[in-house]
Amino acid sequence: MSWSTKEELTLMNAVDLLSELDGGDKERFHTRRWIELEYLFAMMFPDGEKTHDRIMHHWQKVLDPVISKDPWPPEFVNVLRQGVEQYGCTNWVVISNCMFGGVKTGKQCREKWENELKPGLNLGEWTEDEEQLLLLLVDEYKKNDKDPSWQEIHVHWMPTRSANQIKNKYHNLKKKKKNKR
Repeated sequence: MSWSTKEELTLMNAVDLLSELDGGDKERFHTRRWIELEYLFAMMFPDGEKTHDRIMHHWQKVLDPVISKDPWPPEFVNVLRQGVEQYGCTNWVVISNCMFGGVKTGKQCREKWENELKPGLNLGEWTEDEEQLLLLLVDEYKKNDKDPSWQEIHVHWMPTRSANQIKNKYHNLKKKKKNKR
């Protein structure tokens, strides 16, 4: 579900205003406030389907100025490695909160780990054999009227490539093939 610029600005202004009414503490933004915002959005954007959960999620994961969207400095990478060592590679929210104080989201931590830092990942150039295997696997999915599962391909056939690398490589290959015509 996409958000328009007007919707995002409305949300930012409303959170500022309502948090001021609550004493200026955005950290303790109450559930009732998210529900109030749902009503506001229903009145202002009648064609939208913004539930209080979606509104809260968009604020907490996308718009909250506390969240850093900057590149990962080396010290953050080291902290992430320590967090995975301490909490495992499934407790991303715990790692985000304990290790970064919420400056990086659980999703940001998981993606950084899965796509760049996970031991055994091959971040180098793709071989022609890998490219051919990828195209063959996607064709097999399509023969069975299924969309490719990048995660399945990663787990079962290409464990040294992340699911994201696999998806991106496939789309790049498809684009190259289209441009050759």
